[in-house]
Amino acid sequence: MTSDKTRTAVNKYPFNFGVIPEAYSGKQAAVCLIPFGYDSTSNPTAVTKRGPQAILRASRNLELFDSELGVETYKVGLATLDEVEPNVNSPLENSKVVEAVVTEVLSSGKLPVIIGGDHSLTLGAVRALRAKDTVFGVLMLDAHPDLFDEFEGTKYGHASVARRIHELGVTVTIAGLRSASREESDFINNSAITTVTAREIFKSKEAIERVISALPERIYLSIDLDVMDPGEMPAVSNPEPGGLRWYDIMDCLERVIRKKRVVGFDVVELCPIPGNPTSDCIAAKLIYRVIGLIFRDKLLT
Repeated sequence: MTSDKTRTAVNKYPFNFGVIPEAYSGKQAAVCLIPFGYDSTSNPTAVTKRGPQAILRASRNLELFDSELGVETYKVGLATLDEVEPNVNSPLENSKVVEAVVTEVLSSGKLPVIIGGDHSLTLGAVRALRAKDTVFGVLMLDAHPDLFDEFEGTKYGHASVARRIHELGVTVTIAGLRSASREESDFINNSAITTVTAREIFKSKEAIERVISALPERIYLSIDLDVMDPGEMPAVSNPEPGGLRWYDIMDCLERVIRKKRVVGFDVVELCPIPGNPTSDCIAAKLIYRVIGLIFRDKLLT
């Protein structure tokens, strides 16, 4: 029989974003993180469905004190939902699942943060927000405009998400563009969608002000990780050269969040590379930094 004195101590860590202590990860949390591993593409190299788990694993190595912001972001409360089971019948059916989950989060008064998964997830989140608030806009940080009317046999996949959101009557702006089809370019030229390319941002940091000024006060922020340069973020399904780097992204986000109220956001399109967790760690830090920027004033008081 083993005595109490000889028992081995067993430490347990919660499998949530950032290994947040229970006191800051329960019902009182201001933020609800929604892991949603869904992939609507037929691209055999795209494994965005593995993105959420890779980001959660990487987040275990985050420094919870953000030294650049000077805040302990987790203290606003970060609750991580169990990973949502997607509806694999179609991107449209799956968007209804996203809408239902985000609606529940909004009804609890928390900020919804989707950890994707591919970019088709954004439509469901926007629909949930639109049911509660008709005056908000969407800022997409993306290398591609995602404005195909139809792609790979569906109107609701990752390559059409901005088109479907625009059709809802929601203001859409896109920053970081580096590649677009003829169809998408023509649509941009004949629509009210404001865009800023990565090259324009490199030439002048003020370029991002053009998309900010086109947006209403409240915004949903959608970050496709391929907006970043593949030299820093290689683990995406559709990498494009010439992308934004970490501090370019930070400058854009700080400008946006200083002037707009973010009512939800997502980080999507991570395709984890086995044996190379670099991109996973960057994605996790990006999520944590965006939350920190949103709540910085509250955390500093």
